[in-house]
Amino acid sequence: MKNINPAQYCQSHSLKMTPLRQQVVDILAKQTHPLTAYAVLDILKKENPKAQAMSVYRVLKFLQTNGLVHRIENLNAFMICQHLSENHLSQWLICESCGVAKECVTKDFQQGIAYIEKDTGFSVTMPTIELMGICHKCQNNADKR
Repeated sequence: MKNINPAQYCQSHSLKMTPLRQQVVDILAKQTHPLTAYAVLDILKKENPKAQAMSVYRVLKFLQTNGLVHRIENLNAFMICQHLSENHLSQWLICESCGVAKECVTKDFQQGIAYIEKDTGFSVTMPTIELMGICHKCQNNADKR
């Protein structure tokens, strides 16, 4: 399935994209590294000096609840969802060296979670998987030293 942009996603899900929500989405969409709420606020204040931390937290909660952003628990930070067109289990590859975080979707993880739920009767409410390691680029840079 082809990925769609946040505006299309909001329209198809009857979600209101306020100017502040759009600004936060735009900020996160430009990032390769996860941002904390305060990092989002610092960037936002360049365009909107009156922006407040609580407003950013509310927007991030709305965006997370509605599947537009993911919260990376290990980093207490946020990234834009790269797979808006599909319902998926979020899997993050986070480089310990450069800090880049990449979302990937592997159906095997989803099937594994479904199997665990069926087998144990346990209902998974937070199915995010965060894998820490060293990205290919950093591995190559280390090999060249």
